Amino acid sequence: MKLSWQKTFSSCYTLIMKNIYNFRQIKYKFYQFLLDERGSTALEYGLMLAGFSLAIAGATSLIGNELSTTIHDGLSPLLSTQIESSEGGTSGHLLR
Repeated sequence: MKLSWQKTFSSCYTLIMKNIYNFRQIKYKFYQFLLDERGSTALEYGLMLAGFSLAIAGATSLIGNELSTTIHDGLSPLLSTQIESSEGGTSGHLLR
């Protein structure tokens, strides 16, 4: 028959050993994850895609205002022609 302190020690020892075993399993799985190279290609492609996206966004913001001004300057005569022709009672086409 075990004494009460022996039961307590035995249950604590069992609990500690189970936790050590679980910790070793977790540590082993973590090392496997670090050493696994199967997903590295997808990660590299993802990083390249993010870099390209940033480059496109930067280029768009740099030329965006200039492009907007160019389009506005090019369409202004056409839009004013349409407004004048619709006021005068003509057909309202963009080109005469």
